[in-house]
Amino acid sequence: MNIIKSIFFSLLVVAVFAACGTTAPENAAANQPKTQEESAKETTAFPVTIEVCGQPVVFDASPERAVTNDVNITEIFLSLGLEDKLVGYSGISTYRQISPEWQGELKEIPQLSPQYIDLETLVGAEPDFFFAGWSYGFSEEKGITPESLEKYGIKSYVLTESCIRIMEREQVSLEDTFTDILNIGRIFGVEERAQALVAQYRAELAEIEDTIGNVDQLQQKSHTKILW
Repeated sequence: MNIIKSIFFSLLVVAVFAACGTTAPENAAANQPKTQEESAKETTAFPVTIEVCGQPVVFDASPERAVTNDVNITEIFLSLGLEDKLVGYSGISTYRQISPEWQGELKEIPQLSPQYIDLETLVGAEPDFFFAGWSYGFSEEKGITPESLEKYGIKSYVLTESCIRIMEREQVSLEDTFTDILNIGRIFGVEERAQALVAQYRAELAEIEDTIGNVDQLQQKSHTKILW
């Protein structure tokens, strides 16, 4: 099954049970090496300001040493062809495997922890960027927060859907995944690649809706079944 379909059906469950967790869409084309001309065209003008859980975060330059936590977050990162920026990952165990498409990209990248990472291990990898979600990566209890990481020179990006754990916001949706792809694209200077990726996924989603019906209508029907 195409991965975008998996996201679609997962979010129907989210609508019913208020669960949390999407999987990044797959795209082989996004992993193809860029020519020097294409790379130059994609360069983002820094600094860039990104809204993260309702707060502005300024990136003065593209990060060079990133760590990701969890399957879906790592797949978003790899789908944008940013494996050369990845110095470690965590939260991917034998029972939470990354898609076969991306396993080859991780062979030369250290797995820092099969579970959610702790502060000592994270800081020990000497990253300048951490991409994770609240309650699966970021944790007040473990002392891993965007504010605490700033003390170590580590910038953060919080998965948009996970912001619902720390603030009031609308229901989780596929738009959160699209937002994350576009934001990571801006942060790492591959904005055009991110835009093309999201455009492709929206086209795939439109095909799915043509086949099985409108997303909002299906969510409403799902709620009705639960209520009755």
